[in-house]
Amino acid sequence: MACDRSTMHLVPIASEFAGADVGDARLSKRISSVVVALERQPDASYPAIFSQEDDREGFYRLVRNRSVTHNAVLAPHVDATVLRAQEVDCTLVIHDSTEIVHGAGSAGTDFYELQSKRHFGYVAHVGLCVSLADRAPLGIVHLECVERAAAAVRAGNRERSRKEAWLDPNKESLRWVRGVEVTGALLPDAIHVADREGDSYEFLALCSPYSFVIRGGAYDRRVMDLQGEPGLLMEVADRESLLLCRKSHLSARSNQGKDAKVFLYGPART
Repeated sequence: MACDRSTMHLVPIASEFAGADVGDARLSKRISSVVVALERQPDASYPAIFSQEDDREGFYRLVRNRSVTHNAVLAPHVDATVLRAQEVDCTLVIHDSTEIVHGAGSAGTDFYELQSKRHFGYVAHVGLCVSLADRAPLGIVHLECVERAAAAVRAGNRERSRKEAWLDPNKESLRWVRGVEVTGALLPDAIHVADREGDSYEFLALCSPYSFVIRGGAYDRRVMDLQGEPGLLMEVADRESLLLCRKSHLSARSNQGKDAKVFLYGPART
């Protein structure tokens, strides 16, 4: 569902995909019927949703068709999202990446190996638009499926100098830059929000014409304070006045799984 700000009710998401242009009216009609089925059972598996053999075969033919790209399917929804965003005073575009897991498999048939080292799938980089006032979801304004060729995986696994990694024109971190470029053109007044993975020079440099919030702290970067004085990030933050303080409850963090090497184990805490 997507939130229609003009009427303050949820819009059936299938209605926003009816105008998807993939070059074939039959395919467009199939997309609409597939979205209707997915909307009815968003938490079910594909075989459960398409229990009839004809429907299931039609779904598989659709997703295997090379002319049915995610950008073409999503285009009418993006247009509707932009219209909704233009009706509110201020919007956030929340950028983040997520793993689309296909389960255990092989690199030849299931994209590439994910961070967990036990599953295959792909990484999707998403820009979700929400209303700043009440955090109502307005829709998706950007989606990039990260391509990861075997050569790129090998290059990423071997030791590289900082200069070589920095100059790599195909490095995956640039998806954050592309996300802001695309959504910034559609919604120039939006506030862009990113977690610590967005804490990079390219992303910060690009964001200068825009309003943005980035979860920093991964690196104690050189910055300037509000008076133009240089310093390190932590040092500058300590010099500024406290504007807001909130308490958050954090759940316990396991020492197992894909994030075990990145995040330290910790009990539930406030």
